[in-house]
Amino acid sequence: MLAISVWKEPEITRTVTVRRDGKISLPLVGELVASGLTTQQLQQTVTEKLQSFLASPEVTVIVQEARSKSVTVIGQVLKPGSYDLSKSMKVLDVLALSGGFRDFAKVTKIFVVRTAPDGSVQQLKFNYKKVIKGRDLTENIELQPNDTIVVP
Repeated sequence: MLAISVWKEPEITRTVTVRRDGKISLPLVGELVASGLTTQQLQQTVTEKLQSFLASPEVTVIVQEARSKSVTVIGQVLKPGSYDLSKSMKVLDVLALSGGFRDFAKVTKIFVVRTAPDGSVQQLKFNYKKVIKGRDLTENIELQPNDTIVVP
């Protein structure tokens, strides 16, 4: 969530959400790529685009809320979906957020899909029964942004 303020232009000033495609939309400017830019870079881009319409636009960009870090839970859970990683969370934490398991979930065959920086994909196993009984707590790994927990 970005607060984009244009001094003395309340019609353009607004809070916008960076979409999944990394873009934002603003009046007069249209669509802009925001993903990967610093607030100063985005501020400069918006200023340049507005110069066609306004004399000396003064633009301020502030990050209001960062939601870019999330994990996904799919499969046999009550509430599959995407969950924010607002703090350090482990597999068990996110499984609890997903509401628990459906009746026929294979809780001993859960795995985490993680894409490494080099593009390779890892499958990290998680046996719920072992972890709950305290027998293999090493499987309750700390999650990273964009991990996917699969509950078959």
